[in-house]
Amino acid sequence: MLEARGAERAELFLRSRLPWEGIDEVRRVVASFCASTAPVADRSAQVSLAVHELLENAVAHGRGDDVVLSVRIGDGGSPIRISVSNACGAEAAEALRLRLAEISASPDPLQLYVQTMRDSVESEGGGLGLARIRYESNLVLEARYDGARVTVLASDEVGGCHA
Repeated sequence: MLEARGAERAELFLRSRLPWEGIDEVRRVVASFCASTAPVADRSAQVSLAVHELLENAVAHGRGDDVVLSVRIGDGGSPIRISVSNACGAEAAEALRLRLAEISASPDPLQLYVQTMRDSVESEGGGLGLARIRYESNLVLEARYDGARVTVLASDEVGGCHA
């Protein structure tokens, strides 16, 4: 659903049991949405990258329930607010909490990204997506927990995410 909220905001909303194969298509839709919503301050590549990484995490660590995506673009292209919500287990939620604390504590997003790439190669595991969002998309990350559901928020607003 594409919804305009006055002259100040547009929102793209998706609720789905998203398959892996659908993530790339959602990325293309988000890029188009961003480019048409705020063409002057086009950050469509950065926003669609962040959405792609967050959806991959939600599908990989989720419990198969609905994934809820919201992308909000303010008048003139800012603020940008992305939220992705899904059900996950306690272990995945704790790993997310620790990862976001590490990202928040890092004063240099590029240094964190490079170190995460090195660690990812050495461990043959993932873990790169959130650092990539922080550096490449220049968005601040946080999470909110509600029982078995977690919502990861990414925003360019100073002072954190208010989606």
